[in-house]
Amino acid sequence: MRMLCFIWLCLILVHNAAAQKSPFRIDDEKMILTLNRNWSEAEMKAVLVQFDMQLLNTDSAFRFLSAGRLAMDGWVVRKKGRNKVEVMKNISKKQSLDMLSVPIYSSDSMNMNSAAGQQNVYTNKIVGYNRFEERSVMELENGLTEFRIETKSKVKEVFLSGTFNTWSTSGLPMVRTGDTWIALVRLNPGRHEYKYIVDGEWRSDPRNQNRLDDGYSDYNSVYFKSNKTFRLQGYEKAKRVVLAGSFNNWDEQTQELRLTTAGWVTDMFLPDGTYFYKFIVDGEWITDPGNTEIRMDVSGNANSFISIGKPIRFELRNFDKASKVVLAGSFNGWDEGSLLMQQMPDKTWVAEFVIGEGMYTYKYIVDGNWTCDPTQPMVPNENAGDKNNLLVINPNFIFSLDNYDKANSVYVTGSFNEWSEPGFPLVKKDGRWELPVYLPSGKTLYKFVVDGNYILDPANALYEENEFGTGNSFVWVE
Repeated sequence: MRMLCFIWLCLILVHNAAAQKSPFRIDDEKMILTLNRNWSEAEMKAVLVQFDMQLLNTDSAFRFLSAGRLAMDGWVVRKKGRNKVEVMKNISKKQSLDMLSVPIYSSDSMNMNSAAGQQNVYTNKIVGYNRFEERSVMELENGLTEFRIETKSKVKEVFLSGTFNTWSTSGLPMVRTGDTWIALVRLNPGRHEYKYIVDGEWRSDPRNQNRLDDGYSDYNSVYFKSNKTFRLQGYEKAKRVVLAGSFNNWDEQTQELRLTTAGWVTDMFLPDGTYFYKFIVDGEWITDPGNTEIRMDVSGNANSFISIGKPIRFELRNFDKASKVVLAGSFNGWDEGSLLMQQMPDKTWVAEFVIGEGMYTYKYIVDGNWTCDPTQPMVPNENAGDKNNLLVINPNFIFSLDNYDKANSVYVTGSFNEWSEPGFPLVKKDGRWELPVYLPSGKTLYKFVVDGNYILDPANALYEENEFGTGNSFVWVE
């Protein structure tokens, strides 16, 4: 009954200028959301946000009756009238009480069908490089990116659609030059998915080997706008040069450099982070002669070193007599060998390197013994009775709990930390329990654990049922 009341309250709060009637209904075991083309942009956004359907491209819905990525979860679109469409999904009677738990899909959650885009162990974002059979996307000197596609002469119109324009079906019309269609786009460095719409038909880029499953038994093409060029000079007679490093799991085969008049080069997109790498020249591993930054790993191997972004300084004190200290954590795959710390004259152990925004756990390895820094925040780890230090870079949300000033302990756990028990500890300050965190974009489920008892967030009206019938609070981060 409480869930039904909550659903009714949410529906009342949805702003629908077209009518007092709610745009959402449950009919014949279907969840149905009615959208009106005459709504203003603000009204349309308010409805989509209310029902966790921000990934729905309304242009595609009205023009092509396409649910886009929401189709991967069973959503379909049908025409309801001249200016209306219905976005609907089959559900069971049990699920009908949970209409707010609409999954949100992110391109970062899909697997690349190539080694050109991989999860970097030093950041929670994607690194990658481009692979074209014949170049169809290129950077121009004026900073714009040119997309081009060859078509038959009878084609009447072509649009470019992708993550950079929220998959709009009409926002980027391409200009025809003979049988070639061209569009110019200003992109930020990073990964971009795209497709072409040729006379109403969606097509991937046949020349681009980087691709992602689109959920329709087809794929989206993927382009990386680079922010880093690796260059090796003085090896013009070499037959093959490969780039290997922490950003591609030290792959010895995949990322080949091309020989140009400026030497061997390859372009990559690297998010903020710390990276180690080497060149492999005709099978021989060498450091980068153009980079003076060389760091040794625990095994005594010298690797070239680069960092992008603002460095984080780690300091460990009170281990004056230690002979070797290594830093390891979730930001480097708990690698026990690469992040060797240096002892300063005051006996403090120090390491500086860049880590991308996110939430991480870590420890120090002091002469072979795993050790936490007791002066920094700590959270329980998988091993009973053990702990890890917690590092939050650029927090974007604060978990807070009021009116529990007499509680001995408050933790928060959820989808952001894989529902670890008892979770991450909140700190009491002026009667309020708080914990700044970095949450991924989309929906995050969570609960508070107060003196061992799981509770919903009393200050958050948004929650959905779970398999235990006790519900989970959730928050949306854009």
